[in-house]
Amino acid sequence: MASLRVIPSLKLSQESREKALGEFKSFHDTIASDLCLETEEKKKLRDDEAKEIIKRTCNVSSCAKVQLLEIDKRSQCLKELKEEGLSTR
Repeated sequence: MASLRVIPSLKLSQESREKALGEFKSFHDTIASDLCLETEEKKKLRDDEAKEIIKRTCNVSSCAKVQLLEIDKRSQCLKELKEEGLSTR
């Protein structure tokens, strides 16, 4: 076992120190299943893939025709595209 430095101000008995170090090691060896700041990696789409998704989802022959859709249909289409992971910028 590697030599561990213990802060002198803790002034624990040898038994307490060993127990505390054991619990400390055990705690840090545990694999956490928490999803704190982890993010799911998003797949980057190529432009041609994104265009095909837009055409299929919005039922248009070209991406430019999305702008010509009625407001309600366009809003629904943009919502579905966002759910597919496409940016609407």
